[in-house]
Amino acid sequence: MRPLRALTVGAAVALLPLTFVAAAGAAPAQDGAAGTIRAPGLHAPVTLTRTTDGIAHLSARDAHDLFFAQGWVHGTDRLFQMDQLRRTASGTLAELLGPGALPSDVQLRTLGLRRAAERSWAAASPQLRSAVTSYTEGVNAKLATGGPLPPEYGALKLTRVAPWTPVDTIVIGKLVAFQLSFDLDADTTAELQAYVAGGAAAGIDGQKLYLQDLVAHAPFSSASTVPDATGTPPRDGPATSLSGKDVAAAATLSARYRAVAATVPLLRAIQDRGEHATGSNEFVVSGRLTRDGRPILANDPHLGLSNPSIFYPIHLQAPGLDVAGEGFAGTPGVAQGANRDIAWGSTNCSTSSPRTSRSLLPNLKRKRSRESPRSRSRSSADRMSANRRC
Repeated sequence: MRPLRALTVGAAVALLPLTFVAAAGAAPAQDGAAGTIRAPGLHAPVTLTRTTDGIAHLSARDAHDLFFAQGWVHGTDRLFQMDQLRRTASGTLAELLGPGALPSDVQLRTLGLRRAAERSWAAASPQLRSAVTSYTEGVNAKLATGGPLPPEYGALKLTRVAPWTPVDTIVIGKLVAFQLSFDLDADTTAELQAYVAGGAAAGIDGQKLYLQDLVAHAPFSSASTVPDATGTPPRDGPATSLSGKDVAAAATLSARYRAVAATVPLLRAIQDRGEHATGSNEFVVSGRLTRDGRPILANDPHLGLSNPSIFYPIHLQAPGLDVAGEGFAGTPGVAQGANRDIAWGSTNCSTSSPRTSRSLLPNLKRKRSRESPRSRSRSSADRMSANRRC
């Protein structure tokens, strides 16, 4: 499997046998009835069931209470992780961990994930605003109980946690997306510089050899709707030739930023991940080919290992909604999983990869790019999530 800079996000859903127990770690928030969440702001009590492994199953009277309870449960189980994620993405991690986190804050504020989250929240649909607002209310209701904070806060000598906000949820989503798309492409720039310098010494056009043969680039196309980094509108025609001096300057800048990124744990982890052989795995088997006639979906998540996990498995149930799968602490709903009709997974996939599903080809033909096949395999613009009906 070809190495990919961006790693697969995936989840295979398995409903575990239920064991009815009280909600672990949520005792201060309950009224004595095991498995029942009662809190100001809920329209009705929410039933919380946990498996022997602690997986939460929530059953609520309506969607508001369901997402409220999900925020409550996340705040019970993953509060410090949520706080760290929102601060990492927002560039305020030093407020939590001290001056050692300042390099991370400088880079993340420069990248502007928080600013992007604020704009996205302002433009959010009523359905999204409703879910995120309910979730936020649940997290803050849990904080308002005054229960003990996770032990990490004690180690940091902190006794209070800032209230949760809707933008905190959105910025965590931005952070996950960023981790799947960030790419310095420093190796490609260095290779181009080497070909230009080597070509000059040998009396050949090294830039043309690299860009038109080794890593062939499609010409610019006005069919693209995304302006380039300079803000120039899309156009037709070949790329402008770069001088050797320009290429050398780009390589120097790339190497310099790569050195800066190495000082930031988040960026370094993404960079290191791209330098090792990793890839995405996803397949679907039709029910026509299985013994019991039921289709099979397999989706292998390739996000980095962490403790606690970046994923949070959960089962959500309310009138008109019954879904189980993997979500992220700090966000409502699930990112991949199954309901009573379909199962779905997601993966970052390359337009140049021979594994591209035939069903995606019509869209890909319309999405022409000026990038090389090699760079397209790592470009955030060409990564997509594919839902598979099961």
